[in-house]
Amino acid sequence: MKRLSLFLIFAFLCAAASAQSPGTAQVHDTQLPVLTTQPDNILFKIRLGAGEGDCLDGVSLVFDEGSDVGAIRSLKLFYGGISSFSRSKPDKFEPVKYLDWRSLHRGDPAFPSYSRLISEIKGRFETGAEIRLPGPYSLYEGVNYLWVSVQLKKNASLDSKFSGSITEVSLSGRPVPVELDGTGKKMHRAGYGVKYHGENGSKHFRIPGIATTDKGTLVAVYDRRYNRLDDLQEHIDVGCSRSTDGGHTWKDAQPALDFSGHDNLPSAQNGVGDPAILFDPATKTLWVIALRIHGERLGADEMANYSGQTPKGSYYRMVMAKSTDDGKTWSRPIDVTSSIADPSWTLMCQSPGSGIAMRDGTLVFGARYWDHSYQAHPVLVYSKDHGATWHCSKTGELMTGGDECQVAEIEPGILMLNARNEIPGLFMRSVFITKDLGETWEAHPTSRNALIERQCNASLIFSPAEENSLGRDILLFANCDSDESRCKMTIKASLDKGMTWNEADKVMLDEDIGSGYPSMTMVDRETVGIFYEGTVANLVFQRIKLKDLVNSKR
Repeated sequence: MKRLSLFLIFAFLCAAASAQSPGTAQVHDTQLPVLTTQPDNILFKIRLGAGEGDCLDGVSLVFDEGSDVGAIRSLKLFYGGISSFSRSKPDKFEPVKYLDWRSLHRGDPAFPSYSRLISEIKGRFETGAEIRLPGPYSLYEGVNYLWVSVQLKKNASLDSKFSGSITEVSLSGRPVPVELDGTGKKMHRAGYGVKYHGENGSKHFRIPGIATTDKGTLVAVYDRRYNRLDDLQEHIDVGCSRSTDGGHTWKDAQPALDFSGHDNLPSAQNGVGDPAILFDPATKTLWVIALRIHGERLGADEMANYSGQTPKGSYYRMVMAKSTDDGKTWSRPIDVTSSIADPSWTLMCQSPGSGIAMRDGTLVFGARYWDHSYQAHPVLVYSKDHGATWHCSKTGELMTGGDECQVAEIEPGILMLNARNEIPGLFMRSVFITKDLGETWEAHPTSRNALIERQCNASLIFSPAEENSLGRDILLFANCDSDESRCKMTIKASLDKGMTWNEADKVMLDEDIGSGYPSMTMVDRETVGIFYEGTVANLVFQRIKLKDLVNSKR
């Protein structure tokens, strides 16, 4: 009886693995950044149904006209193994993640444990010409997995983009039908892996923020999480990287904030993180704000009757640092807690990402605090004197439950605050308007009904018509465009200051599940830069031309 049961289970698994008809190829055109820092990037994934004794002859593809194929160094064809019972569904295109930020280091090739190289071609590629990646490679009966890798030249521009199609899969001397899956054809865009796990002695990097200085320098800040992925309290400090060529290459600078060794505490009880950054064009000064935790962080239940500023072993501080040399070096920490945080609050924290300099010179960061019922309330932290003193705004009654928030000046003196929700079951962004620097607030018509999200940080910037190449007022919003998980990293553009978000005016950059947390900045008049937690590197930077993002005619 036991032998019969095992036989039936084995037969069932084999039948499930062979669910796809022999002699058919299903193709998934991926939407992942193609990193100049990696030798392998996933372009296409293929599910190939094979019969007994079938052999793969090769795979052919063609790049579309207008593709920047001159940026491509090589193409590779990999074999990814066979299907198991749990992966037999037609929307599964890999038995395991071939390239994963949690295990990739800078410059790592594809893991030989997860896939085997079949063939590679190098040289000069042309649009419209068929490119053949040859076999032979023996397959198993049932569903087999393949993927096509692309490597860019080291000097490739981050503006490089290309699209194409798998035109033929040949099996045992015959071409087989090729079908594109339901997600459609994609535009592949170059990117740069700014940080990979294990660099700088840090196990992970998270929580990016970015700003552009008057010299055109891109200055990025982020958490260096030395021990593990956990939030504060842990051994975390605020790292900094700079790019002086529009994001094509990056170099590390002095850390912006680091409390290791302070107050005779171990580093894991002296963490500082969740940074936000802004540039003040009037004084040529960069400002970073972050949360410092001193001692062991208390849990939510313990904090209900606790004043988080009281220095009795465990408490928080709001700290800043400034740079007057384009982000190369940073000042000693500046404690601003007493000027912006009410002593009765259990905790206050800036919203990571970026702040703004208003047209009248006021500097503004988004922030939030928690009350004794552990409800979050979004607020603004601002300075009217270029950072000499800092203050905190009021919050609106309807804003309770809003968490990490971003702010943009959509008209002179009018601020839009766009916030993550921690309201159970509500996977929509909250949007509020203030005309008096947070003294009063009103809900925007699109609040909690226009922008979906599964509780994550986002990015919001406004580019006025006179400051961009399209000559139009453009509100840019980036987030994980899904109410199911932190996936589909997407930039959207609104041409009416957030009243509508048209499908034609958006670009998805990374389809896979990651941590999200984007931060945007205008690189120049025609280009927006986005710095985010990617799925093929800890922190990824990409450039997108406004003309590629804004397609609406009105």
